[in-house]
Amino acid sequence: MGNDTSEKLLQTTTEHPFGPNEEKAIISLAFDMPEFFIQIGRYINHKFFQKLEHQFVYAIIEKQFEKHNCIPTRELVMDIAQKSLTVDDDWEPVIETINRKSNFREIPLIKEQLLDWSRNKAYGLLYGDEAYQAYHIKDYESLDQIFEQAKRIVDVSNSGMNFFDNIPILFEDDKEEKLTCGLPELDIYINDGGPTKGDVFVFMAPTGVGKSILLVHAGRVCVEKNLKVLHITLELDIKRTMQRYMGSFTDENIKTRMDRRDAIEQKLYKLKNSTTGNLYVVEFPPDEINVDTIHQTIDVLKRTKNWKPDVVIIDYLELMLSKSPHDNKEDYVKQKRVATQIRGLASKEDVLVFTATQTNRDGLGGNRNNVDKATIESGVIDMNKVAESYGKLMPVDYLVSINQTPEEYNRDIPIARCYIAKNRNGPKFKTVRIRINYNSMHVKEEGHI
Repeated sequence: MGNDTSEKLLQTTTEHPFGPNEEKAIISLAFDMPEFFIQIGRYINHKFFQKLEHQFVYAIIEKQFEKHNCIPTRELVMDIAQKSLTVDDDWEPVIETINRKSNFREIPLIKEQLLDWSRNKAYGLLYGDEAYQAYHIKDYESLDQIFEQAKRIVDVSNSGMNFFDNIPILFEDDKEEKLTCGLPELDIYINDGGPTKGDVFVFMAPTGVGKSILLVHAGRVCVEKNLKVLHITLELDIKRTMQRYMGSFTDENIKTRMDRRDAIEQKLYKLKNSTTGNLYVVEFPPDEINVDTIHQTIDVLKRTKNWKPDVVIIDYLELMLSKSPHDNKEDYVKQKRVATQIRGLASKEDVLVFTATQTNRDGLGGNRNNVDKATIESGVIDMNKVAESYGKLMPVDYLVSINQTPEEYNRDIPIARCYIAKNRNGPKFKTVRIRINYNSMHVKEEGHI
């Protein structure tokens, strides 16, 4: 059953488009994720496989899929293989192929490859003889069916849950782990105890008020609470961002840090020894990356450092690109798409995402003097003050605006007000007062000084 051809010498061709390791991964994925595989199984034939043992095993899967429209289990395939092989056949490669489990690092790549492959095959039917004949006899319904079938090739690995079969879970305790937005009083209102992994939390403010400071503060508190934080900076360079974290952790003046080096280092090493949390800061140029770059960054950290973040901070939303170049031609569409893709990032990577967005020109200006009538009357910046694209707020879970008058800014320790403009789970229109030390970037709630 096996052959002596070295795997590294096997070349992909039109007839055999997959490499030997890809063949292994495809078969493992069929067993481990049948909900996904059923979408693309009809487009893959056992003759595409080069290795004989892979071809043999997939032929069994293929036959059962065609007959019963479902993917057989490993155990059933093993039984069928036993009936087909003789004592003279090489069993080991077949057993190894069937028993092999999917590696989590290969799954995204193989999924993407199979989806692209299947879509290519499905849309390619529009150029086949059957479609050509349908076109000439004006059988547009058949052409529509080919097109609609191709459009349905998507990843639906999450098969959902039957409501009436799962009534008992409605009465289980809420086991989701509540994290933090960095402000204890705000956590009381946000999601009844704090945001969770899979959520997107956005700070909104004009230039110069404190969006980046609140992002650093959220990262700092998460680290202190034993969470792993990945901070993506697109605005400040990596050194300045790390200096801001230094000030936030220690409440030391960043500008005079050289005079206080020993004391600051002592505080930082003490923190390092007291928490299992950690912080990675990564810098990318503005307007050059999309969420795929962040996915890849997380994957590299997993593979090279054995390190996976609980929290991802992106400073900030407007400085990212959409995955589709077409979306980047106009700001409204771009920012809406980026927000939606960030939502997908939070879900796919199972992380809490913090980011920030700008207010429009009618909100509080960077000099805190450009205040429109509605803002003066309400005293806070609401969702209608977002810059460029209101649509970017639709996918996010929580939006908190940072509000500050000239009088509040000019105090010895400036004050600002965090106003809940959007809250998927919990009350809106709540305000929490904070104090910001712009010298150290240290933030505290007024009630927690």
